[in-house]
Amino acid sequence: MNISKNILGWLFIGLIFCRLSPAANQITITTYYPSPYGVYKELRLNPIPTASQPPCNDNLKGTMYYDKNKDTLYVCSKDPASGNTGWIPVPGGDNLYWVLNDSDDIYNINSSGSVGINTTGINPLSGIFVVSHDGTTEDLVVDENNGNVGIGTTSPSYKLDVASTMRVRDVFGAGGKNLVIGDDAYLTDIDTANMLGVYGMQNSDRAGIRLGSDGGYIFGDNGNVGIGTTDPMGELDVNGKNIVLRGGTRKWVIHNSGGFTLAPRNNADTGWLWNGGLRIDSNTLNVGIGTTSPAYKLDVNGDIRAIGSVYYGGTVGNADGTAYTKPDYVFEEGYKVMKTEEVEQFLKKEGHLPWMTSVKQEKKENGKAVNMTRMAFETVETVENLQLQLIMLNRVVKKQQREIEELKKQIERMR
Repeated sequence: MNISKNILGWLFIGLIFCRLSPAANQITITTYYPSPYGVYKELRLNPIPTASQPPCNDNLKGTMYYDKNKDTLYVCSKDPASGNTGWIPVPGGDNLYWVLNDSDDIYNINSSGSVGINTTGINPLSGIFVVSHDGTTEDLVVDENNGNVGIGTTSPSYKLDVASTMRVRDVFGAGGKNLVIGDDAYLTDIDTANMLGVYGMQNSDRAGIRLGSDGGYIFGDNGNVGIGTTDPMGELDVNGKNIVLRGGTRKWVIHNSGGFTLAPRNNADTGWLWNGGLRIDSNTLNVGIGTTSPAYKLDVNGDIRAIGSVYYGGTVGNADGTAYTKPDYVFEEGYKVMKTEEVEQFLKKEGHLPWMTSVKQEKKENGKAVNMTRMAFETVETVENLQLQLIMLNRVVKKQQREIEELKKQIERMR
């Protein structure tokens, strides 16, 4: 439908608001736009005295005249039922059909003041009723009883009820208010392929989506995304206790309650194996594996395997710890082996073997716990030192044995 036909359409719609002024011999047709615009145009028709009706033919379709004697407005139009062109009175009985030309749209006004476009065989609903040019598809319905507008449906249940695909074109540019929802947010085309923008009305840099009346929400602000929070502090900020990870043969949950827990789902898929994962306590920051209540910085309930070196001592943040290695250095040249007398003196003074950490030192470092790894290496070092002492003692014994044998020979010769 071109612009001229639209204007004529609105003109005819304006007939709904037609005012007859017999006393002044004048008819006024007023068209209205929705609030706040109000009256848009007024068309006033003055009567022309004539003994008979003016000419009406295909070239004059759309012409109107007012019969003063009958106080009636006539329109030169084609009657869709008969196919003849002639003067049709308003209201013209039940309906007024106004055809602009043989192939153009039909404007239908019934006696109740309702308007139909492209409707001939049916009476329009209350309000405005527009169908396709062939009269088979409902294009637009405005129900004057409730003000609802329907597209593709004759019974709109909402202010705008669309029974088909709806497209909102980007005429405002990136970030424009293409579809405003309430007074808090609007949808926009951000000129990025396959992406929709949701912006806030009060602040376009902030916006969110709530999923369900009692569900969670996703919120974006300052380049961050928040789930369950409107103030995300990082690229992804989740305000909740559980994040479930699906995939593979087992589900995992990240649980945040009194600490951080990473736990797997049981084989029957009926619960979480809280003691089968990783736990970091919120208060102590102790790390537990296989336990939900770690008592030490690393508390493992199960076997441990380490490939590489284990270090002890040193200071925090510095690579100055001593590696736990097998004490084969005991057998290297230059290693000072303590004499038995020296060991005896150390034992009397310190109360423990010189190669082992004392109980006092162990409690100072680990409380009631025992550093089993260190003790294992210290035990090996002690055994190796004792082995060296045995070798030294064996040499002394052999030397003494040779001396004894020599003394025996001397005694025998003296006899």
